[in-house]
Amino acid sequence: LPLVFGNRKSSLRIFSSLMITFILLGFWHGAGWNYIIFGMLHGIYVSADTLIRNKFPNINNNSFLKTKIGKICAILGTQYLIVFAFIAFRVKDTELMLYYMQKFVLFDFQTSGFIQYVEFHLVEVSFLILFIILHTISYKINNLPQKISNLSPKYWFIFLAGIAILILSFYNGRPEQFIYFDFSGDRKSTRLN
Repeated sequence: LPLVFGNRKSSLRIFSSLMITFILLGFWHGAGWNYIIFGMLHGIYVSADTLIRNKFPNINNNSFLKTKIGKICAILGTQYLIVFAFIAFRVKDTELMLYYMQKFVLFDFQTSGFIQYVEFHLVEVSFLILFIILHTISYKINNLPQKISNLSPKYWFIFLAGIAILILSFYNGRPEQFIYFDFSGDRKSTRLN
C-alpha cells in the first residue's frame, strides 16, 4: 500500500525510520563500518524508492517501464545498485572498500589480471553465464515455470545430477570460509593489480 505523505514532517519521519531500520540491519550483520555502510546504502535505496513512488504515484503506469526494454533496464539498474552495496558488505577494509566502489562506478577499462581472475573464479563466472542464459531462455518461452514444474521425476533427477557433476567438475579444492563465520575482523584484502 502506498504511504500517504501529508506534509514534510511525515516524509522526514518515514525517511528517518527507514534509515534507522536499515542501519540496524547492517549493524546486525557485524560490528564494522562496512556493515553500517551496507545498511545505509540499502536504507537510501528503499527511502528513495518510497519517496519517489509517493511523490509520483503514476510512475507504475509509465509506458516505458511496461515495455520489455524498460523492465530489463529496471532489473539491471536495481542489480547494479545491489552489487554496489554488497561491495561494502564483503570488503572490511574501509580504504579498500572505497577504492572498489570508485572502480565500480568509474570503470577505468584496465583489464590486466582479468584472465587470472576468471580462472580463479571459474565456478562463479560459469554460474553467472548460466544465469544469463537461463533468464534469456525464460523470456523466450512462455509459461516456463509451469512447464518446469510439470517435468517428470526422471528429468528432475537428470537435472540435479547434472548440477552436481558441474559443481564437482569446477570445484577447485580451495574452500573459503563462509563470510558469516568470520567474526575476527582481521581479514585483509589486497588490491588486484
